[in-house]
Formats: sequence, structure tokens, C-alpha cells
Amino acid sequence: MDIKFPEKVKKIIEVYEKNGYRAYAVGGCVRDSLMGKIPSDWDITCSCSPETTLEIFRAENIRTVPTGLKHGTVSVLLDGEIFECTTHRVDGSYTDSRRPDFVEFTQRLEDDLSRRDFTVNAMAASPSGGICDRFGGLEDLKSKIIRCVGDPKTRFTEDALRILRALRFATVLDFEIEKETFAAVRTLAHTLENISAERKTVELSKILCSERVNYGVSLLFDTDVMPHILPDAEKISTDILTQNNSFCTRLASLMWHSGARDLSKLRLSNAEQKAVHSLISPIEFPDTDEGARRALAKYGELSLDACVIQGRDKLVPLVQAQKSLGVPTTVKNLKIGGSQLLAQNIPAHKIGDTLDFLLDCVLRDPSLNIPDKLLTLATEFNA
Repeated sequence: MDIKFPEKVKKIIEVYEKNGYRAYAVGGCVRDSLMGKIPSDWDITCSCSPETTLEIFRAENIRTVPTGLKHGTVSVLLDGEIFECTTHRVDGSYTDSRRPDFVEFTQRLEDDLSRRDFTVNAMAASPSGGICDRFGGLEDLKSKIIRCVGDPKTRFTEDALRILRALRFATVLDFEIEKETFAAVRTLAHTLENISAERKTVELSKILCSERVNYGVSLLFDTDVMPHILPDAEKISTDILTQNNSFCTRLASLMWHSGARDLSKLRLSNAEQKAVHSLISPIEFPDTDEGARRALAKYGELSLDACVIQGRDKLVPLVQAQKSLGVPTTVKNLKIGGSQLLAQNIPAHKIGDTLDFLLDCVLRDPSLNIPDKLLTLATEFNA
């Protein structure tokens, strides 16, 4: 297992070492690199104070931003790319099940690594010093295991969000959760009630959008975590969850039988809420071509997803066929509009109802979508 350090990361570490300090890439970037993946970002941990970091990079004419001096973090900017450099630290007590009440800086790398969540995230590396692995991260990486650093109950009591992170890493990496860590997850799952809806939504979305979503959903139920995320969610057949990889579709598939009550437990955008509500709104149309057109009119681009989620297997090919034909399914698809209706002396206040009526006619029989036929129907409707 080798680590390929980007040149910019090498440069940052060299600046520290040139000034007599130690610095290492740490955490997820080390894990991903050892797995042969390209890290999305590189975090650096160092032995000097954040104020010293500002000084030594200023002397090199390298731009820095004091993004979190209280927590020891300085952002170093190289050619438009941002690298967070944080002083080795130890965390103080936790009273809110999320963040330490205070942090203390230290010069010992091992102290910094010992406060991290999982062994595979508690490794550090530098070009000159190689890999520092004090807690068996390399072995767990090879064995594909998620294991807490130290006592799992302590780690999860400190920060309850680590419970969801354990499930997310196991899902995304396709790892197993070590038995003591798994047991601690089940024991302390209720502490997720202390975590904000925003944080839980972020972690849930990463699990549901994973290629191994079925495994992730099973973990959510098997660890008794799901009741503290979506209390009314039901364990469903895995083939439904694999149809579409969008967060909203997979979320809706979990909520289809229970309705939208649980949406208040999450922090979703207006668009996401609208999509989930639409997907779980019951399909009341028959398995016919007209039913397929009406499904397209009601659900739009979500039509196929709604059919799959709601188990309307016979309607799926009909929707696909009607969609491929380009049949009119919205008022905008009609061959006439409001201006033509006004020209026929139809009152302005009746235009909307008339267009809706015409669309209903066309959904029954697409051949009616011809200007002359539509005008005739409009005139009869307003007679």
C-alpha cells in the first residue's frame, strides 16, 4: 500500500519540516489513497501552533486564511486549492453529544490520532516519515472492518453523529462493522435524538445514494438506528431501492407505506420535499395507455420512479411506451393556448379551466390534440 502525495501537499509538508516542525496528511485522504482512490481533499495535521503556521507560510509568500484558530485550523491556499492545516490536538469533555467543549493543542501526533473516530481514519502519513498507524488502521483496512479507536461506547457518547458515520463508512466502503462497535451502535442509537436534522439528513443521503444502498439500509434497521432517523420507515424489498440512485427516490421508497409524516424529521429542500410527496402520492390510474398518460401528467419525470416504488409493475412499460411517443401530458403540450381561446371570445377567467378540460380530453385520446378539434371542444365546454 503506497501513498501518492500531490505536489501541493508535499510542498506544504516541506514548509513545516524546513522550519523544524512535523506535518502529516491525515484521516480520510490517507485511507482513500491507501485504497487506491483519489481523495477529494487532503487535510494536514502539524506540530506547531496555528499562529506559527500563519507566520511560516507568510514568509514563503503563500496565502493563508485563519479559518478556525480556536480549533487550531488554518487554510493554506496554493494555486486556488485549499488545504486545511490543523495543529495536533486533544479534545476536552463533551456535553452536547456532538462537539468538545474545548480543545488543547499538543505536539504529539499520537494524541491527535487517538481522538479520531475509526481506526481507518486514524492514520497519518508524510513523504519523509511514511505511514503512522498507532491503532491498527492498516490491518482493519485490509480486513475491511470499521472499528472505533479505543472504547466504542466512549467514542459514540462523545459524538453521537459517529454512529451514523460508522454506518455510512461501512456502506460506502463495503466494510463490516466490528462486533463491539456494532453493539455500541445499537446500545447508543437513541442518542441520535441529540443530533440536528441537518446532520442526520446529510449522512442518510450518503447512505441512500451509495452503490451499496441495500447493505446500508439493512444496517440502519439491524442496528436499531432507523427509528431515530425515520420512525415510521418500513424495511422493504431491496430490488426497489436499486431502481434509481437519487436521494429523493430512495427516500420515498422507504416512506411509501408510512406516508410523509417522517419528512419533518429531516431537513430537506423545498424541491426535495415536493419530489418525495409526489412519489408517494398514490397512483390511482389503471394499467392502460390512458392510465400511463395520466401518470405522466401527474408525476412528470418522476413517473417511472413512482410506478416502481408503488409496485405498479404492469404500468411501467406502458409509461415507457407513452413517454417514447411524446404524447401530450401538460397544458403546454396542447396545440392551442390562451390567446387562441381569447380569440374565440372565451372569457379570460375561464381560460384556465378550459385548458384543463382540453388536456383531460387529450389524455383520453391524444388524436384530439389538433387546433380545430380543440377549439370545437373549447366552444362546447363554454356553451
